[in-house]
Amino acid sequence: MRFFYILAVAITLCPIFYTQADTINRWSREAYQRPLVIAHRGGSHLFPENTMVAMCGAAALGVDVLEMDARLSADNILFLFHDNEIQRITGKDGVFYDYNASDLATMNAAAHFTSTPHDFVAIPKLRDVLQQFAETDIRFLIEIKDSAWRAEVAVHRLIQLIDHFSLHDRVMIASFYSKPIHQVRRHSTQWITSAPMVEATTIVLLDMLYLGWLYDSPPARALQLPQTSFGIPLGNANVVQRLHARTMAAHYWTINQREDMVKLIAAGADGIVTDRPDLLHTVLHNIGLAVPPPINACPDPKNPS
Repeated sequence: MRFFYILAVAITLCPIFYTQADTINRWSREAYQRPLVIAHRGGSHLFPENTMVAMCGAAALGVDVLEMDARLSADNILFLFHDNEIQRITGKDGVFYDYNASDLATMNAAAHFTSTPHDFVAIPKLRDVLQQFAETDIRFLIEIKDSAWRAEVAVHRLIQLIDHFSLHDRVMIASFYSKPIHQVRRHSTQWITSAPMVEATTIVLLDMLYLGWLYDSPPARALQLPQTSFGIPLGNANVVQRLHARTMAAHYWTINQREDMVKLIAAGADGIVTDRPDLLHTVLHNIGLAVPPPINACPDPKNPS
């Protein structure tokens, strides 16, 4: 928790000593003249989160990025799942990594989803989701949820999948933990990553100590931020401009209220992570900004194959 406080204070108050780079960060609004529409867990207020139904539904609505969480099963297969405990999503007891792929295949990822009726929705393998959209232009923000030794295995499996589907320029890899992100970067400089918590804190503290030159070319392409941390506002133009000076994009989560969307768009936010991509469409349209086109990658978004 202390890291959040340090980050909030430092990123708000620190001076910036960088010059703007010439290259365009495709994870920033510069490439589109509007913020990226990022469907949080596929748009979890509209669809059962982290499911193929959600990813297909969000794509058909029109989003730039599908955000999802990746966890290893007991037999080391990556699935889309957020929680360590499985009860909130499936209604069953236990922790995710205690179950193998065949066990998970029997669990209903929509057991507690009430917005729209779903009899049974499978917990999808990450491989199947990437394959479904491999021939489209949609991008992916994939957060590795595993930690400790399991994170090393998760990174290895994720890199294999990205290689297999040639998605190097369309996947941003994220994690709260530093270990998986550092492992990704050691593997190759071609991988796109966001900043883990400790790295984000380090960046802003270096600014305060007049050592910003150490991050003249930061390895992180984006920083995902809440609007406030410990009562300190982060969702404003000053914070966005400071990140832009480092050629880093500012993505804000999880934004589900119209007034917050309007405020962040005005502040220059590069991406809005939302459970309500439909509402963000309306806000963008009302402001006079374009919305991402629909991508019909699934025969029936409500019942994807």
